[in-house]
Amino acid sequence: MNLKRIISLVLCCLLVVSLSACSNDSATNSYTAGTYTGTSANGRNGEVVVEVTVSDSTIESVNVIKHQETEGIADPAIERIPTDIVEKQSLAIDTVVGATITSEALLEACEDALKQAGADIEALKIASNEESEKEVVELDTQVVIVGGGAAGVAAAVSSAQNGAQDIILLEKTAALGGNAIVSGGFLEYISAPDELRPEMTDGYKQIIEGYINAQPTSESHAQFQQTLKEEYNGYLASGSTKVFDSKTLLSLDYLALEPYSTPEAMMAFATLLDDTTNWFTEMGMEWKPLTGIVGYTWPRWTSPKGSFQGKGYFDLFENVIAENNYPINIMLETAGTELIVENDKVVGVIAEDNDTEYHIKASEGVVLATGGFAANIDMVMKYNEIWDNLDPNIKTTNISSITGDGIIMAEKVGAILENMGDIMLFPNADPLTSSTENIVGSDGDALYINKEGVRFVDETLDRYSISGALLEQTDQILYIISDSENSRIKDGKTFNGFDVEEMIENGQLYRADTLEELAQMLGIDPEILTSTVDTYNTYAANYYDEEFGRLSFSTESAVDVGPFYACPRTVATHITGGGLLVDENYRVLNTEYQPIEGLYSGGEINAYMSGISSFGDGMYIGQILFGQ
Repeated sequence: MNLKRIISLVLCCLLVVSLSACSNDSATNSYTAGTYTGTSANGRNGEVVVEVTVSDSTIESVNVIKHQETEGIADPAIERIPTDIVEKQSLAIDTVVGATITSEALLEACEDALKQAGADIEALKIASNEESEKEVVELDTQVVIVGGGAAGVAAAVSSAQNGAQDIILLEKTAALGGNAIVSGGFLEYISAPDELRPEMTDGYKQIIEGYINAQPTSESHAQFQQTLKEEYNGYLASGSTKVFDSKTLLSLDYLALEPYSTPEAMMAFATLLDDTTNWFTEMGMEWKPLTGIVGYTWPRWTSPKGSFQGKGYFDLFENVIAENNYPINIMLETAGTELIVENDKVVGVIAEDNDTEYHIKASEGVVLATGGFAANIDMVMKYNEIWDNLDPNIKTTNISSITGDGIIMAEKVGAILENMGDIMLFPNADPLTSSTENIVGSDGDALYINKEGVRFVDETLDRYSISGALLEQTDQILYIISDSENSRIKDGKTFNGFDVEEMIENGQLYRADTLEELAQMLGIDPEILTSTVDTYNTYAANYYDEEFGRLSFSTESAVDVGPFYACPRTVATHITGGGLLVDENYRVLNTEYQPIEGLYSGGEINAYMSGISSFGDGMYIGQILFGQ
């Protein structure tokens, strides 16, 4: 099987499709010959523009001439939708799973162009009624992995590195990456080299000293505090000016966010993170400088250098697979639908694509890595226990395919579900597109104001606290306020490569030379905004916030050098904390808390902490399955 053909997707800013018309079952259409430009404002990240050329009877070509859709996830839709329209001479085209929003925007833009050409749009939307019975194919392998996101691809690569000779990876969308592609790609890098670390500040020192001097809640907590004290004293004696970090600090940092946990559990998580970033580094990953992110503001977060957010991880995996000729059969647009159980053991998976039903048997085990269920709003509403009056129309930061499939499959074979009511909202989603990718300003070191121009929360709190506070604000909207020195804009592009002028044109960003002008753009009293910013800058200079108690300020926190920016944000579903319960070897547990033989799971499908750290779950699963 040609691996490159399967997993390598063409990255397009301009895609030209010019194919001979094929016969189809759609009604014949007629057009005014010419080339027409069609636009949709409803892409995932903004406007999508196409050029459609028609003769008097045929759609001759479709050119995608402008878009800002997410690389990796959107590429199959950008490649396929224009091709299918030309081949089928129809707008009755299936959307690409996982890129539904992009697919629909492309179809909408093409419809706009064809309307201008005088087409009968309703006739073009008539779908063929042809259906064919699916062929059943039986396959055998060592391990079958369901889900091609962070945990799934990592499990495949790790299995190959540890000696697996036959691996099948199922992914129901047309591209690898899952939510890791649209997440921002940030991963904690505890042992990062000094050249990636920012400067230490008095505010950061106060936070460390606070952890050391806090009243311990247990004997082990006190032991962790003593260890941190010794590590920190060693750091101070070294004379380093770069921000300090250690697995002990992360353990106590995250224990503060999850007080129901234990220092030992947090240390296990810290070790997973450290092992994961070191694993990527050993495979050749290059990293961006460390920063904080919303809800997790200690500057230990990084992402792949030279790549668009999370896509860099999968670029690296693709290179590693190709260079080592790893035996990984990647089956895209193939959804796992049911687990095969024989004699109380999970022995395989039933999966299907458009034409075929696969019965896949796996001698070493089945790995579920399908993610959470934040894009399944019905499931979110069913299990939510945190948010009062959660709007059933709330948007999600997730790709559309993250719908809890693996959780449902595992529950049917007796798996226990835990913590299902834990729905994390993300307070920095784009109100227009729900994207987390086009943030302007450092979301981990920022000034937030509401529509009245005042601060309403400590911006460095956890996401639950910030989201809860934001839900109480007018229209559930906040603005991230930044300036020329902390906006992270460079050469007219945002930190993640979005065009600043286009964002301003779309109302996704506001810019002004003075705070007074910015206030007027936002409909805020200029005196209120300038007072808010002046007070905040005083807090940043002193590393202490008298209103909300914030301590975490960097050397770039102040907002005082124009031009000034306001980036509107709102809440959206983001991570679901509930899912399958596993033992220390990632074996899925049943309702009696016993392992279900043959069934493993990793990533956000599992209960409790998850995210980009799902890569570590996959790395460990490969090691466990193949004896390393």
